[in-house]
Amino acid sequence: MERALKTQITKLIAIKHPLRTSRYHGGNFTAYELALSMRPDSYLSHGTAAFLHGVTTKRPDFIYANQEQSANEQTGSLTQAGLNNDFDTLIWPTNDHFIWPTPH
Repeated sequence: MERALKTQITKLIAIKHPLRTSRYHGGNFTAYELALSMRPDSYLSHGTAAFLHGVTTKRPDFIYANQEQSANEQTGSLTQAGLNNDFDTLIWPTNDHFIWPTPH
């Protein structure tokens, strides 16, 4: 890896994250590709997916990527009261975010 970095075949991308994650690349890449590389089996979601699919023309301020999760065990039937409870509950903000300065 050191030889590849010295000859600039591969470049190091420093990303601010609690895990001090780094990525190496050997060519051009998009910020979307970088976001998808952070977790296995991930996909672009929320405003990012809407923008890329042409549902909205507003480019999101953040790139939203999600990771496929295992199904939770279902213990009962779906009810209106349960749905109301789920949607009345505050959304938990994520602490899992990455900061990568976009080159100009």
